[in-house]
Formats: sequence, C-alpha cells, structure tokens
Amino acid sequence: MTLKSKLVLGFLTAITCGNVIAQSLPESQYFDSNGISIHYVEQGAGEAVILMHGYTRSVNDWSQLEIFKSLAQDYRVIAFDARGHGKSDKPSEISAYGLEMSRDIIRLLDHLDIDRAHIIASSMGGRVLGPLMPTHADRLLTVTFIGFAPVWNWSADVQQSIERRSNNMIRNPPQRLIDQGQDIQALGILVLGFSQLVVTKQELRNLKVPTFAIVGSEDRNLARLEELKTLMPDMKLLVIDGEGHGLDNLARHLEFVTSIRSFIADH
Repeated sequence: MTLKSKLVLGFLTAITCGNVIAQSLPESQYFDSNGISIHYVEQGAGEAVILMHGYTRSVNDWSQLEIFKSLAQDYRVIAFDARGHGKSDKPSEISAYGLEMSRDIIRLLDHLDIDRAHIIASSMGGRVLGPLMPTHADRLLTVTFIGFAPVWNWSADVQQSIERRSNNMIRNPPQRLIDQGQDIQALGILVLGFSQLVVTKQELRNLKVPTFAIVGSEDRNLARLEELKTLMPDMKLLVIDGEGHGLDNLARHLEFVTSIRSFIADH
C-alpha cells in the first residue's frame, strides 16, 4: 500500500471512528515558562512538530483532529496551551503577554531539549510565531500558517480596533466562553499585547525558513496570506475552496492532512 493510500485510509477511518481519537488523548504535562505554568501534550517520536492554537482555543483543537494522530505516527508531536488559554496559567497583567507568548515557544523547546522543530500555527498562533521567525530562525525546521500570518503593519486604527476588541471581550463575552469557564479577563487583556507581535516586511523578505500556508477561499485573511507570498515568493500556499476561517473547517479536508505531511517530509 502506498503512503497516499495509507493516509486516505487513516483519514476515512478517523472520520467514521472519531471517538477512538478522543479516547486516546495524550497525558497532560506542564513546564515553567518564566514563572508561568504552560500546559502541553505530546505523542510520537522523531523530529519535533509544535502545534499552536488560535485565540480562545486550546490543545483540544489539535489533539482531537486526525492531523495530530497522523503526524504522531512519524514525528514527536507537541501541542501546548498558550498562556491565558486552556490549562495554562492566565496572568492578569498586560506585560505577561505580547512577546512573552512568543518566548514560550523557545522555552518549550529548551524544556524538551529540542534544538529545532517544525511549527504549525493556527490563527492567533501565526501572530505569536511571527516575531520568532527573524530572531530564532535557527530553531525552526519549517513553519506552517493556518488561516493567518505574521502581522507587519500596525497603525492607530489597528490599535483602536484591538482596544475595542479587548473591551468587548471583557464587557460582553460570547456565551460559549462563559459556558466553557474561560478566564474572560485574561482573554481581554491578552489581545492588548498584540502590538508587540509585529515584524517588518523586510524581515519577512529576508527569511529562509521553509514556509507553507493553508487558508480557506472564504477566509478574510486570504488577502493577507496572498500578500505574504509576494514578500516570501518561495512560500507554498494552499487555498481550500469554499471554506472560511477556522481549523476545524480546514482540517476536515484530506488535502489538509496530506499537504502538511508532504511539506514537512520534504524538509
């Protein structure tokens, strides 16, 4: 049986037997990241693959998807809760976010004695990862962005939008976040640190890290990723037709799994 056939069979099996994945979630682990407890899970052996989730999400976004199980067959797969999320600590100071979120990635690698890793960053994860690409390229084997990209422009209008987003989260949070028991205050404060997570266009042009991006054709961030490709012409871009923003939407497509596996294997 060819590798492609195995991937297809595994993907179809996961769809029909999703409960198997849910029942085999890896054990929770924690490490100290400059005084903040960061939660992570890992499975498999081989080159390291770090999975980063989006805003208001958690490691469960990854650990219950076929891509986690598929990659763990050949790689050491680690998913972690960003500070302010999931089972990680949720500090209430703005200074605890911003670049501290980016540094958590390097501290995780150091904690696990990993020299270099493949990084797959969904949504907010791409924003957090951005500042590390020019400063810690030597720690990155590859980078894959899901539905977002590093931020290279920050204006007064963007700052005002972020402040409104913070206020709206604290004063009128979505009911689902309340039902989930999420720390609304931390989520509101966290976004105020986004102004630190900005890179320059020239820094992106200078990058040599192999980069891949996946986005839905209906995702408003498509234009940002298309512009990123003009800055990084060697970046591979996959547009999944008919899908909007969200890891769950994209990950249900077989090409999501096969393309990521192929990209990582090539590097």
